[in-house]
Amino acid sequence: MYNKAIYQTTTIYKYVKTVFPLVNCELSYWKDFAEKMPDPILSQQALESINKKGFHAQGGSIYGLYNGTVNTGLVRFIVALQTISDYLDNLCDRVGVEDELA
Repeated sequence: MYNKAIYQTTTIYKYVKTVFPLVNCELSYWKDFAEKMPDPILSQQALESINKKGFHAQGGSIYGLYNGTVNTGLVRFIVALQTISDYLDNLCDRVGVEDELA
């Protein structure tokens, strides 16, 4: 039981100290990308999505710490996938964009 508690504490520590900064770096990349979008409405929705739902990327990125080792590529993938999912959700819910190219 004691070893399990140590393992869990170590995992949480690695997650917060190693994975969270990677997630924040990736979210920053996507924020910069969103700010450069030519359509102001789509840009605003992308930024709002990242600002309000970035915690989804943080939560999903726990899988980037599989077996105690940080998989940077997996964290990048999870953040990108979660960010686009949240963005598309925002577009459907808030803007009513139906154009597939948007």
